[in-house]
Amino acid sequence: MINISEMVVGVTCNLASDITYLFANNEIHDIAVAIGVDPHGPKDTPDLSGLRYGRICILSDADVDGSHIRTLLLTFFYRQMPELIDRGHIYIAQPPLYKIKRGKQEVYVKDDAELNTYLLAAALDGAALHVNTEAPPLSGVGLETITKEHIAVENIITRLAPRYDEVVLRTLSEVPAVNSSDRDNLDALEAWTKILSEALPKSSGDRAEDNSVGTYTAELDRGDESGEGVRIAISRLLHGISTTRYLPREFFVTSEYKHIVALAAKIGDLLSDDSTSCGATSSTPRTRLRRLSTGS
Repeated sequence: MINISEMVVGVTCNLASDITYLFANNEIHDIAVAIGVDPHGPKDTPDLSGLRYGRICILSDADVDGSHIRTLLLTFFYRQMPELIDRGHIYIAQPPLYKIKRGKQEVYVKDDAELNTYLLAAALDGAALHVNTEAPPLSGVGLETITKEHIAVENIITRLAPRYDEVVLRTLSEVPAVNSSDRDNLDALEAWTKILSEALPKSSGDRAEDNSVGTYTAELDRGDESGEGVRIAISRLLHGISTTRYLPREFFVTSEYKHIVALAAKIGDLLSDDSTSCGATSSTPRTRLRRLSTGS
């Protein structure tokens, strides 16, 4: 078995260019010599008797640069030695992206998804959510399910924030959900917009906060006579500079919006004034648990 690591760092030759120019590159030439197979095309019948290794493994770092190197090498084999791919001699190694160390134990995880799964399991180990003093605590699969739903919504907010503003997306969980009748009735949608405007952060007045993000206001744009272009204009005034973003009416039928309001409703129904989250060594009161839905 031969392990091909980052032998092609700095290779700038075009893999689709003339084969003589390609194999003039030292790294590419050394790979071909080490394997023992001459370059060939997809319609050729190459002599593989000189093949020195049954398995040729491509190893590169688990990052963007490593992915680029892996792609270059796969392109090389696909175009210049396709018979090795057809006969199953080319392998791709998947190195771990992280190493987690807890005490004397070390665990390797391959990507962000596996890391999040591991961290979630560690965080929920021995944890329980006490909805109230009378109901049994929520733990195990039930607590894990709602936590995963929260993580999914956080990912949605992170992805949509550059377009719609994170503050606005989080405020959506604090106001009534927009249903189909509200969406189609402009008067009802305008009334909901006023509720949203009141719920958005303000830099002065009753809703002023210590760490102000500015003053937000929302106003319905009713679109044209045909009903096209209906949207909610959300303005933000910060340090004397006003910016406006738009929330189109179509947003309220997206799966992203439905996920946000569904989680907010579930958390709102689940938590009461005396709810607490208990771990192995600490207890968190309801006032902090509510931040699951607001992110504050």
